[in-house]
Amino acid sequence: MIQNNKCERSSPSTVRHLAIFASYLESSILKEIGRYGRLRLVSSGIFCGLAPTYLYFNLAPATGTWFTQLRYIRLLDISRCAIKELPESIDNLKLLQYLNISETAIARLPNSLCCLYNLRALNLDGCPLQSIPKGFIKLINLQNLYMGENLFSQVAEIGKLTSLQNLPHFEVRKENGHRIAELKDLTHLRRTLCIKSLENVESQEDACQAKLYEKKNLDELVLSWNLNRNTNSVFNDFPLHEKVLEGLSPHPNIRKLEIISYYGNKHPSWLQRGMLPFLTSVGIQDCPNLKDICYLPSSLELLVLENVGWEHQELIPLLLIH
Repeated sequence: MIQNNKCERSSPSTVRHLAIFASYLESSILKEIGRYGRLRLVSSGIFCGLAPTYLYFNLAPATGTWFTQLRYIRLLDISRCAIKELPESIDNLKLLQYLNISETAIARLPNSLCCLYNLRALNLDGCPLQSIPKGFIKLINLQNLYMGENLFSQVAEIGKLTSLQNLPHFEVRKENGHRIAELKDLTHLRRTLCIKSLENVESQEDACQAKLYEKKNLDELVLSWNLNRNTNSVFNDFPLHEKVLEGLSPHPNIRKLEIISYYGNKHPSWLQRGMLPFLTSVGIQDCPNLKDICYLPSSLELLVLENVGWEHQELIPLLLIH
């Protein structure tokens, strides 16, 4: 343990776990961590919930030493530390599985980061990153990835990260590497998936390639078209919207569903009683052409309608009777 600018010298050189509890440390003390060559875990203290809100010591002089000598490290948490970049030598940490650099000033990730093939969790939240390295999809064992929505949309061929368990945002584009079929093999996704720009899906067959019905661990699904319509025929092809929505049938385990800016005039066949037995919440927003009333699942507890063209909405409570 390092505390109050002092390194516990009584600790044996074979120590495996090191926690830093200090708001300021001299560079010499930080570099000295490198002598513990058998370290498996280095945490700034945030990991343990015991550190100050921000750590003001400068890690830059020490990281070069760490990444050369700490070759056995599995977990590195330097969140909220004063560091602006990661050195290319980070690829020396071949066994690294968990990396947390959240809430730092790191604005660029080194290309060598993509050589950390054992990495399972990467936290980039709060970093002023503008881009992601091109080789990012080589992190084939990555399970948990935390970063801004704009960064998720930059990862081409994200479908190759087949171990990924969280993908809160996916923006459909027409160029290769960003089509909806990238979701096909992401069968381990959990919690929430928001699919945006569905106007870029060209057919029901393309929509089916997402294989949402195989993602049994998803709790919440958001399906969104782009609200900023123009005169392009794709935007006005409302029958295509209906076919696309039909092809996006979720797994029966889904609990919450939102449909946004859908311009078709009928609901999908899978949104009716008996199809989604665990569905408790449905939100339908900005769907002015949707006029038919489906027989909603009996498990439903919450129904939110906003700018929906349903007629006789006063009859909806009757459709929710179990």
